[in-house]
Amino acid sequence: MIKGFEEAFMEAQSGAVSLVLEMLEDNLKEIDKIYIYMYQNSNQLFCNTFFSKGEKIIRTNELIEDYLVSQYLKCATDDLKNIIKICQTYEMKCPYEFKLIYDVNNGKFDSEYKYDEVEAKDGIAYVYMDWRSEIGKKISSTMEA
Repeated sequence: MIKGFEEAFMEAQSGAVSLVLEMLEDNLKEIDKIYIYMYQNSNQLFCNTFFSKGEKIIRTNELIEDYLVSQYLKCATDDLKNIIKICQTYEMKCPYEFKLIYDVNNGKFDSEYKYDEVEAKDGIAYVYMDWRSEIGKKISSTMEA
């Protein structure tokens, strides 16, 4: 890893989490985890977020007023552009897909990246919704066990 890249890359992702935490303010007690999905290619930028509390998935618009959601999505897209710029600056390959998970209760951060183009016949929003469904099934089965 080029010196400075990893720190800048992680700091930019932390900025995306901080943005969500700021947006939530008074609703932090309503959630256990934050899930941030980001996608980029030469034609498209996409960002969206959802949350979990216990075994329930909570959509952003269930906790946040619409005008704040719009502002958040613009800022999240700016965060994604910043990540792309960091990768370009350090001449590092930028992931196409980012799945970021932040545990509000213990501060643990986890991430998953895809460096290959994502197959999305019906659009990248459906890939996001599939991930949200996958997480919903995962947390439901964890709670039942």
